[in-house]
Amino acid sequence: MKVYLVRHGKAVPSSEDPAQPLSKEGRGEIENLARTLAYLNLRVGKIVHSGKLRAEQTAGIIADKISPAEGIEKADGLSPNDHIDQALEMIKKARADLMIVSHLPFLANLLEGLVRPAVTGELPSFGTGDLIVVESAGKDWRIYTSLGPWVKPLGSQ
Repeated sequence: MKVYLVRHGKAVPSSEDPAQPLSKEGRGEIENLARTLAYLNLRVGKIVHSGKLRAEQTAGIIADKISPAEGIEKADGLSPNDHIDQALEMIKKARADLMIVSHLPFLANLLEGLVRPAVTGELPSFGTGDLIVVESAGKDWRIYTSLGPWVKPLGSQ
């Protein structure tokens, strides 16, 4: 099983809009990532997000391109400062590959909780629009790959 950890795209500053929707640049980041995932024919069972507008918009853009079998939904316990326990339980119960769209520091904490590196700081960091894929390896998890919004599908301009 694989878990796709996605950090939302760049958002407008809270001083401009307290709901912090995706900025034009952030929307572009996620559209580019979503096109790449569609090109790779990625399939997931479900996309879950924190419910914050920027994460919901990110999940929606990706879902439009990859059509998750069980759709997208808001899930509790995925906000920036939430503890990872609820997410770990959700991953444990998942029967198909799962995509989680969330924020920092939550995603960094979840990645560390899954992979459990020997040395703190040896894991990749999440920029806006980044995706890090982990896969189960028995009872353990390992990093499978990562993508960022800078990756363009082959044949694109």
